Amino acid sequence: MPNLATPLYAVPSLIQPISLVGCHGLNFFVGAVNGGIAQVLSTSSPHRRSQTLRSLFFGISLWVGVSVVQYSLLDAGPGRTATVAAIAPGGLLPSAVLTCKNGTRSHFGEALPCNASLKEQIEWTRRVVVKNNAKMVVWSEAWVGAYENRTQLDAAVNHTFAPLAKELGILLTIGMHTMDRSNLAVTISPTGEVLGYYGKMNPVQLLGERNPTQYGYRDFDIHPDWLGYTKSKVRVGPLICYDMDFPESVATLKRRGVEIVLSPSSDWSAMRNHIAAYVFRAIENRMPIVKADTGWDSAIVDARGNVIASYTSQVSRRHIVVGTVKLGSGDSTVAAVYGNLVPLVCLLFLVSWKFVIVRSDGHVKLA
Repeated sequence: MPNLATPLYAVPSLIQPISLVGCHGLNFFVGAVNGGIAQVLSTSSPHRRSQTLRSLFFGISLWVGVSVVQYSLLDAGPGRTATVAAIAPGGLLPSAVLTCKNGTRSHFGEALPCNASLKEQIEWTRRVVVKNNAKMVVWSEAWVGAYENRTQLDAAVNHTFAPLAKELGILLTIGMHTMDRSNLAVTISPTGEVLGYYGKMNPVQLLGERNPTQYGYRDFDIHPDWLGYTKSKVRVGPLICYDMDFPESVATLKRRGVEIVLSPSSDWSAMRNHIAAYVFRAIENRMPIVKADTGWDSAIVDARGNVIASYTSQVSRRHIVVGTVKLGSGDSTVAAVYGNLVPLVCLLFLVSWKFVIVRSDGHVKLA
């Protein structure tokens, strides 16, 4: 969800320190800068104004300096790369909705088409593999379904989607669902092996979403030969849409050595800035993320937070985004390991700072 620092996702070169302090640290920094500016404008004390200006200059210079150095150095050196694609259908399958009036279904106040075609989606997948040599492909959240039960879903995966991944030689992650509202992502290897299912861990409960099928966070290893490499398996992890708003979700995968996150999603027009969450998670954990939406906002983000390919629209449209990214190193970042402690540190800092100010004011009055 949007927060104080959300607009800064558009300038990743200035927010690199969140790989150390996380998004919580960035929000605290932005809040502190705004508070400092407010104090400069409101205080009647020349000494306090001068002191605050010096603190602001030092803090901003330190943050920007560290950020520019990190941004400049991160991409240096060799690394494994992969061409990835997000394929957005622009609408829902007729089988995925209970009611479809005049070819549309209400989706958070918008008319979402529900006349999409699985055949066309498969054809677009073939096209992007042939034309762009994509090696990893992601489809949108909960798009394929709705199946009456898990048995039917498994049968569809084995009959249709596993053979498709094997035919094209791609790693394929697809959003699927069942009638009991299980929100799943299946990941299939380039050899057609079903690597496993992931159940959305963070449904949007405020909007009535629930997910009765969860397995915890999942990660999968694949031999790298389909990418043209011979050493060390590639480790990938799926996450679904709102999962990305929780720093711990991606951090958990990072601590397990995941090198790229594949994320089916289904936003709506007013949530087109949801790409910001993906940028923050990519920088915090120093690994690329692929976001495949139903039709509003798909993106490919590299480990520095650069949006190297994206599509956003006020209305849901079919689209494809393709790009080549360097895989993450698999090593944990400071934010991935200690990010949960940052809010506590910020709180202790505020309490200590307030204590110092109160004592300082007390000494002044006594004098």
